[in-house]
Amino acid sequence: RRVHGGIDPSIFFFFMLSVRALILLNFVAFSLVGVPVWWYFTSVERSELPAEEIHNFADQWADMLRESSTTQFVDVVMIHDNDLLRQNMLPLLKTQFARGRGTGFLTLQYEVRVPHADEVRIFTAPSLEHEAINKAINKLQSQLTVNGPRRHTLYVASSKTVSSVLLNFGSRLAAWALVPTERVPDVRTFVRLLAEVQAVWLKEVKPVVKASPSYNVAFSLIVAEPKEWPGVSWEISGAVNRYIRPFLNQIQHAAQFSIESQILYFGSLGGDPKFDSARQVYVVRSDALEQFRGANDWNLESFSTVLGVKTVPPPTIHFMTYIPSGKNYPLYLQDKRDNGRLSVGFSMPGWGAVAVLNRNASLLQSHMLTQLDLEPTMQYFLGQLRHAFGLPAMNQDVNLGPYGTMSFSASRNGISEWERSALTRAYLQRMGSGAIEMLQSLLSMIEKLPQIKVDSLNRQKVEDSLQALQTAFEDITRRDFDSALNRVRISYELATDVFYSPDMVAQVYFPDDFKYAVYMPLFFPIALPLVMVLLKEVKRYFQKRQKATNIVRQNSALQSMLKRD
Repeated sequence: RRVHGGIDPSIFFFFMLSVRALILLNFVAFSLVGVPVWWYFTSVERSELPAEEIHNFADQWADMLRESSTTQFVDVVMIHDNDLLRQNMLPLLKTQFARGRGTGFLTLQYEVRVPHADEVRIFTAPSLEHEAINKAINKLQSQLTVNGPRRHTLYVASSKTVSSVLLNFGSRLAAWALVPTERVPDVRTFVRLLAEVQAVWLKEVKPVVKASPSYNVAFSLIVAEPKEWPGVSWEISGAVNRYIRPFLNQIQHAAQFSIESQILYFGSLGGDPKFDSARQVYVVRSDALEQFRGANDWNLESFSTVLGVKTVPPPTIHFMTYIPSGKNYPLYLQDKRDNGRLSVGFSMPGWGAVAVLNRNASLLQSHMLTQLDLEPTMQYFLGQLRHAFGLPAMNQDVNLGPYGTMSFSASRNGISEWERSALTRAYLQRMGSGAIEMLQSLLSMIEKLPQIKVDSLNRQKVEDSLQALQTAFEDITRRDFDSALNRVRISYELATDVFYSPDMVAQVYFPDDFKYAVYMPLFFPIALPLVMVLLKEVKRYFQKRQKATNIVRQNSALQSMLKRD
């Protein structure tokens, strides 16, 4: 059949009404079945996290930091049972210093006790040398049996051999003071004494390096002129074990350390050495050292690969030993801010330190740098490592003016017990607050981005992290700071793993808007014709129905007319 000179399309089977309806029905059925399937496979699992518990614990942690409710007892031992000494000390301990100023979870509470016979013998010996007193106190404290947390001890002795107060802090949790006999009645002397002791034992340690549960310590030997040092080697492993490892072992409860070493060639300090004829040395000014990292374009950072994914390692602390060339030997560094003082090392906060090792290769029989050769640089690096963790310089005497002198005795491990206690509390505070901030940031991110996946594994990690913090809170109240720090470190690692998990990061950078932008060019061209056909068929259906209704009406009207006729 032809319609208006053309072929009637209704004669084709696929234009038949039943066929068109069947085709459209298939597409609709496919959509009704496919959309739920697509929704099921693209839906995001969101396990419920203990948000309320996290916020409540954050408030408890903040309150504990403000109140410093944990009490550390200090035994004040008056060696000479002097009535004047006792009369002046007791009122101070009961009033002004009844409860020392708190910081970092800790306050000091002083108690007077009677000295033991061994303690009296230490301070009544003919010779009152600092080293002898410290050795005797260390030996005595190692023999004492203490139940529960260790107590600090302050020994106060009057002496006719001193003209001013001598205050010394040893390697243990003890300090001693020799007070001139004629100054015993002076109350201000004891006020100042207790104030200095309190300031040291409650000093807040502020590490320079970023708080982290682990660090990488990299030792590098830089040879300026390799031709002068063919086949150079160094006993870095033995030197590290001898000078650095004891210190790291003492603070391994705060962080884990990995050590690596390497030898680099053709290095430069970044400045042109100038010869100082007065001192007969070569000098590099400190302002030129600011170009050190730029002048040596080394890739000192290492990366690890886990399941094919490159991950950034823990923070790295760099320690570099620089051997100058023979034409610049000996080489020293001049700090213009310190009256031109010469030194053999400089540090860069947050990065590490460099030490110059002046060795003339032509005067040596071997190009092997022994542990003894490396001792000066290792001692310098140990001091810089202490500085990185916020500890003061070793063997540093402090002049207190007319009052007296305050000194610190070095420890074989590079850190005293009271310094270790202060560092423990500092890391406990920083990493505990960091773990809480990480958990709160995680909750905030999940609330703002509903498309982020929170599976059961990440939920369990969050619960374990919170549980570790709560257990650490209980340890702090018992003054078991080592155990608390270990649990806080675990909490920090778990919170970090969840926050930077691949599921979390992927959803942050590829939200639902991104997926819509990807799928719309694919589905929109298909969906638009289907919608148009559906509307057309619906319109055609109503038109056909209206046409049938009109025919029925016309037939009814015609029958009515015929009946009247």
